[in-house]
Amino acid sequence: MSIVFQTVVEATLASFYIFVICIIAKVKTSENAFFTQFMATGIADVISLFANILLRLNRELALGQEYQQVVSKLAAASSMSFVAHMLGNMFITVNRFTAICFMHKHAKIWSQKNVWIVIGTQYVASFAACSYLL
Repeated sequence: MSIVFQTVVEATLASFYIFVICIIAKVKTSENAFFTQFMATGIADVISLFANILLRLNRELALGQEYQQVVSKLAAASSMSFVAHMLGNMFITVNRFTAICFMHKHAKIWSQKNVWIVIGTQYVASFAACSYLL
């Protein structure tokens, strides 16, 4: 597969993903805990996509030592976004579990304040887990 074709496909997929996140953000259901967590995890996915696109381009174009710092930061961003994605999926699963098993307490458990605490935890933990790469 040619490098240009693969880059175009990856950029198109990333753009479509951003478009979907923007649509969800504009709809009123985005105030729902599930959709807020979905958008937060989607942001991690987009960061991962762009970091991996640039890492692949670095390898394909055989860029030299002068890009070592950039590649190092991209690898760290890719790792952090992977951990944030995994934590986000775990929190979304817990959200769905509480919606089914604790349906009368679900709204109280997943108040807007608690959702933002979970999202903050998701990103702080991913940064802490991968900070040694920086």
